[in-house]
Amino acid sequence: MSTPLVYYSPSLKAWVLGESHTVGINGATLCIREGYRFDMASVPRLLWPWISSFELGTEAPLLHDVGYQNGGRWPSFPELVWTRRQVDRLFLHIMRDEGVGRCKRTVAWAAVRLFGWLAYRRMSPSAAAPHAAN
Repeated sequence: MSTPLVYYSPSLKAWVLGESHTVGINGATLCIREGYRFDMASVPRLLWPWISSFELGTEAPLLHDVGYQNGGRWPSFPELVWTRRQVDRLFLHIMRDEGVGRCKRTVAWAAVRLFGWLAYRRMSPSAAAPHAAN
């Protein structure tokens, strides 16, 4: 695991991947292209005194957003297709690997399990499967 190089673009109101990032997962090499835009982690500002979007790692939110935006498909490895549940589980495991504390990562993972279907439906071009089954 290596920390992706990212920066915040005020004009885009998004985090931007400053250079291509490659990660190996379950025998697949996933590559995210430089310039990819994402929101880091969608934690409502009201909750920031307890857990902010900046406390959940960098790679975990990046891969989670890629998974959601592509309906569980990985652009650099098209034969790999995951359910929303699997993408959420990846988020949990990578947060652990990035050193996010157990309490914060568990709360973040529970939040994406409970409310992530809203973002998944909005973001994914192919979220045709019933969300309850994901």
